Amino acid sequence: MFGLDFRLLRRYRQIIGILVKYGFQDLLADAGVSWGARVVESILPHQVVENIHKHTKWERIRMAVEELGTTYIKLAQILSNRPDVIPLELVAEFEKLQTHVPPFPGEEAKAIIEEEIGKPVEEVFTSFSLEPFASASIAQVHLAKLKDGSKVVLKVRRPDILEKIELDILIMKYIARKMEERGYMANLDPVGIVRAFDTAIHKEVDLTHEGYNLQRFASNFEGSQLVYVPKYYPQYTTRKLLTMEFIDGVHPYDVEGLKRINASGHELAKNGMFALFEQIFQHGFFHADPHPGNLFAMPDNKVCFIDFGMMGTVLKADVEFFADIVYGVTAKDSKTLIWGLKNIAVSQQFEGNKTFDYEVEDLINDYHALPADKMNMSDLFNRLLGLVNKYAIKMPPDYFLLSKCLVTIEGVGHRLDPNLN
Repeated sequence: MFGLDFRLLRRYRQIIGILVKYGFQDLLADAGVSWGARVVESILPHQVVENIHKHTKWERIRMAVEELGTTYIKLAQILSNRPDVIPLELVAEFEKLQTHVPPFPGEEAKAIIEEEIGKPVEEVFTSFSLEPFASASIAQVHLAKLKDGSKVVLKVRRPDILEKIELDILIMKYIARKMEERGYMANLDPVGIVRAFDTAIHKEVDLTHEGYNLQRFASNFEGSQLVYVPKYYPQYTTRKLLTMEFIDGVHPYDVEGLKRINASGHELAKNGMFALFEQIFQHGFFHADPHPGNLFAMPDNKVCFIDFGMMGTVLKADVEFFADIVYGVTAKDSKTLIWGLKNIAVSQQFEGNKTFDYEVEDLINDYHALPADKMNMSDLFNRLLGLVNKYAIKMPPDYFLLSKCLVTIEGVGHRLDPNLN
């Protein structure tokens, strides 16, 4: 199976053990990868097995993913943007995923920084904090100050993360091939999912890729009155290190902080929505995760986005059709909405299906029958998704990313201004 690579064998046994612990023996058997599962099952305490089955299947999947670690959490987070691939119940669980990863020693981070920039830290920075400012599964952040007085954040990749990810991907590929051989979950294309994930995760751990995203984003918003973009320092950025301006902004929900910078909730909400629409419909390149932790309020009611690791793309040819979908929803125009869906869909088997047309009409009427403060784009998109799945309509992956993005920014906007239209 994995030859004499004991690291792979040890990790494989660990993965099997975790899946058995959470009650997925049948899944392993169906997928043809149950080697070692019976041994693990026989030594699990009865109480552990009993307690696990108090949770729903979807909760157990999420709990198993959390225990499996970074690679599997990243895969689940990507799949949470694909409700056409996994059930909505599982999407909801994957959105709760938390990564509990302790920071690695500051001295180790300092050594990585010095190796990457080719100089001692003291030659480049007047100050450098050994204590991490923030820590995540792929990298951690340290504060520093350049010789010219500019405050910066240094995002340093974890020293062993790439090796761990590549080990897990080898095992994922093996399991996916076994599933394909047996025709298990063939409709999900497990080999294709793992192949796409392999590409996505390698982009995320290469911090120059995030730097390119930031550079492109800054170019798109040059001279903007709506958006403040952190300065990027390419001369201090490598695959293992990203350097950008430290943003001394205000969290969008910090009421006292907003007062301090004389910011208006209404203006911030409006500017945030307009900024996102500009990204989608003018640039075709949008921030795919605009949750409150990735947003700051700045003076003059500007909005600052941070964390450019995950971005979405809209093809120029599709921009108009995405606009039709959004306009159709907001203007109570089912004909335009259906036109947009039919033109952007990868498959066309619902062409001329009057039942589909009537269901979309009902959905929009139900949505607009609600009072303004009860309208919820999340519920609307979930119902629209239900129709897309019901009629087996295949949509481009970034359609779901864009929908989730709009729902997220709408939630932030309504928190800032409950009367936001």
